[in-house]
Amino acid sequence: MDSNGQQDPPGAISLSEREEQVAQCVATGLNNKEIADNLSITEQTVKNHLNRVFHKIGAKDRLEVALWVISQDQDLRSLQ
Repeated sequence: MDSNGQQDPPGAISLSEREEQVAQCVATGLNNKEIADNLSITEQTVKNHLNRVFHKIGAKDRLEVALWVISQDQDLRSLQ
């Protein structure tokens, strides 16, 4: 289910709101300390969120996270 209470489409990857924020920060090129400062959380919490993002989307590194975020943004724009 997404943050609006709507059912996710089959096969959709569901990140928490905070995981999405961390992933978007990664896509903009921020490092863990910068993400932590931006979101007012600890670096360890950033690492925890990133580990869950890596697992959920099957990413091996930050570049794959960034590419996934970009592809999701393009998918959303194509629906509008």
